[in-house]
Amino acid sequence: MTIRYLYGKREYLSGLISGKRLPRLSDISHYKRIENESMRDEEEQKSFKLDKEDVKIKINGFDINSSDLYDHPTMSVPVRHCYCVCFSKRKNDAELFKIFKADVCVEINLDILKNEMDSILNDDYPGSEVIFRDIQYYHEFQLLFEKNSSDLVFYKPITFIHEQETRLAFFYPLQKQGFKGMNGEVMPFRKEGGSLHIEMHITGEDPDLKSRCVTGVHFLNAAFNE
Repeated sequence: MTIRYLYGKREYLSGLISGKRLPRLSDISHYKRIENESMRDEEEQKSFKLDKEDVKIKINGFDINSSDLYDHPTMSVPVRHCYCVCFSKRKNDAELFKIFKADVCVEINLDILKNEMDSILNDDYPGSEVIFRDIQYYHEFQLLFEKNSSDLVFYKPITFIHEQETRLAFFYPLQKQGFKGMNGEVMPFRKEGGSLHIEMHITGEDPDLKSRCVTGVHFLNAAFNE
């Protein structure tokens, strides 16, 4: 059983708490546009530095002194586009309530959540995958050339290590053009310059028809604000 924690506002997470919604998945480009600056990050590519002492530059055979370089060269590698949501290993934590500007911490069984999302998404998108994995935090000089674009979804700079994250990602089949609507129209999986989100609602009058992934709810303790 894999238990993780989702921090947020009660007004937005009430449907999840009641079992009538699953956590919202955002396309990975959304993280560079997120309003909360402390959570914002460029996720479509992972950047790291090469030690300038290890870089040799020649111009027509003339050696450039690497110590004269202004900074260490920065390299970037692309990340596979997907939809995802992040959880924390830290339960009911005062620091995370503050960082995420949250008033509720929802305890979630990720094994159950994955199974529920599989049953909803896989029928419509055969070949898709729902995967959750702990985030690997990397330092600025860690080389990432050999990591594949799907694995890089689960890498973040070490500056985010305090969040102790586990990421759940939906990888759609690359051969598909996009999401098919009720009338047969297709919405592309990516929106240039904008964010897309997947919301999954559970409808019906039967009270037993609901998600089982939420295992606990912790509301902001007033003592945390002291």
